[in-house]
Amino acid sequence: MPKSPPRKLRITAVATALQLSGLITLSPVSADTLSPYRSAWTVPQYNLSSLSTLALKDGTISARFGDQRKSFGKIIRTYSSNTVDNVGISGRPNVSTRLNYSYANGNQAWHFSGLQSSNEQNINVGVTAGRSTLMLSTGEGSSTSWKTNALYGFSNSYKNGFRPASYSYTGLNLGYQVAPNLYLNAGGSRVRLDGRVDPYAYYTSFSYKHLSGHFSTTQRNGFTLAKGLQLSYSAGPIKTSYSEYKNFRDFTLRRMQFKFSNGKKGDYVFNLESGTSPFTGKQDNRFLISYKLTSRTPGFYHAAAKENKEGEEGAPGQGGFNTTAIVVGSVAVLAAAVGSSSGNGDGAPGGFPTQNGAAFSVLNGINPTSVTENREYGGWVYRIGDGSFSSTTPVAGSVASVNIGDPVTSVPPGTTSTASYHTHGGPDPRFLNEVFSSTDINLDNVQGVDGYLGTPGAKFLFHNRLSGQITQIGILAI
Repeated sequence: MPKSPPRKLRITAVATALQLSGLITLSPVSADTLSPYRSAWTVPQYNLSSLSTLALKDGTISARFGDQRKSFGKIIRTYSSNTVDNVGISGRPNVSTRLNYSYANGNQAWHFSGLQSSNEQNINVGVTAGRSTLMLSTGEGSSTSWKTNALYGFSNSYKNGFRPASYSYTGLNLGYQVAPNLYLNAGGSRVRLDGRVDPYAYYTSFSYKHLSGHFSTTQRNGFTLAKGLQLSYSAGPIKTSYSEYKNFRDFTLRRMQFKFSNGKKGDYVFNLESGTSPFTGKQDNRFLISYKLTSRTPGFYHAAAKENKEGEEGAPGQGGFNTTAIVVGSVAVLAAAVGSSSGNGDGAPGGFPTQNGAAFSVLNGINPTSVTENREYGGWVYRIGDGSFSSTTPVAGSVASVNIGDPVTSVPPGTTSTASYHTHGGPDPRFLNEVFSSTDINLDNVQGVDGYLGTPGAKFLFHNRLSGQITQIGILAI
């Protein structure tokens, strides 16, 4: 391992300096603005130059049902010609459907809200009695959709290239109307992640006249992984909001948004974004402009025609319930992304309950590249403050060695190296690539860590430093 200098592999996310989006008249992205490439993680990604324009054809239509006296229902369908998901710009259409329904009986009401799309589903049920509304939520998904994460609303390029784990969640929320213009909400959700330690998302919000705010925190085993907030103020047709997200490594994203509603014609939105992605390490300062054109046809109209209309009419507590359902889903999706990430801005996964799990994840991802290139890759497995495990980004070496640095300075501050990992390249007859070398074992013993090896024959080998035993504990991709 110690011969050649390290060469870190970088995962770069999508970057656009100017983004224009609308509902009616837009041109698609031209083919020459996209240049595909692959990193060592073999994740399909796309670069957009800082001067290119990304135009997305989005549409939203809705229809009301019910007698509008006791029963109030609404169906909202959103269409997107370009779906930005966890692996890039796919170009495939995406349709999501949201159903809201409430039934009122005096000052009491029963509520239902559900969302169905290609990569996420959720259901929310609740009851309003007097000034209080209690809501139970559940949902699941396979990626962190940019459409769902509406609470903090940062451009998806901050997450693009990062693969979150599949997730599900259950949550409970209580809302209370303190005064005619003052509403408070608080709740929490347990987020279950595939192969990870489950994080918990807690949130609270308030609304007073023209001012509103949302606050959330994501924790795991009592350790705070991330915090977020959003403050908004509306004055007539102008709405101003400030959003901030910060994780335990002090990676911070900030956004200032100015929205101007031009009556029934549409909305102009100006965004100033700045920060460093905790998922990919991408640093960006950008100014984004969007224009949402509103049109009406008999029986159907765009949901953006009048913001928060559900809160102005309908069953008791209906507006607050529908808004909170979106917030709950947004916070859960964000917690899923945070809980799946190392948090170090390196694109690496994290939150694994065991050292073996973290080592398998990184070796299974890099071993096919190592075999194809006949080159060694390596790095470290480490433990963070909440007791979960993650790994450093694989470092490229040569045909017979890789320098992964030392176990103290090569891992993030405040973490502890527990094991090394490396691959043995391709099936080269000059080397014994299916077993640990004596140098590998001696280095682990000297540095006081366990060792993991990925071989060209797909073996996942483990060296237990304390017992000296070497065992095959799995099979890797090749």
